[in-house]
Amino acid sequence: MMNVRAREDAEILYKSISTTYFGTDQKALLNLVGRRSNQHMQLVRDEFEKLYGKDLVKEIENNVSFKFKKLLVGLIKSYPEYRGEEVYDSLKGLITDKWALVDFIIGNDPRSVEEFKQFFRQKYGTSLSDLIAQEVSGDFREVLLLALEARRGVGVEEDLVGATCWTCSGSPRAT
Repeated sequence: MMNVRAREDAEILYKSISTTYFGTDQKALLNLVGRRSNQHMQLVRDEFEKLYGKDLVKEIENNVSFKFKKLLVGLIKSYPEYRGEEVYDSLKGLITDKWALVDFIIGNDPRSVEEFKQFFRQKYGTSLSDLIAQEVSGDFREVLLLALEARRGVGVEEDLVGATCWTCSGSPRAT
């Protein structure tokens, strides 16, 4: 069954991206994307592709600039997709982005971590654990690998885990 609201939203996004003479209608984009759930945005992405034969994320990336583009793309992509790409970029950059690694690996619930580990393997053809073992060193690597394999419950003292992680990474921790 087609989701009528998702179809309507796809049509609004298409008009907001491609029909103005002066670029995109940023207000309309933000009003729509900022007020919809991530689950709904996945339906909108599917409808957009069915209607126009184009990938919504690529259209945003091609027609919106700077930080606004990053915001919209982050809101449109599925959580595992966004997390997986951010972690990959943080590992493969010139300098490992320790903040992103801590945020995505340690700062998320176990189900979310498992979802983005699966996405990561599908997209990059390697496990997140293997990439961390290759790209990160020392105690920080060990903490990240242990956090990935942990079967922790929801009640984990995340401040304690985060503090331990920052101590191992040698990075100052913001208070």
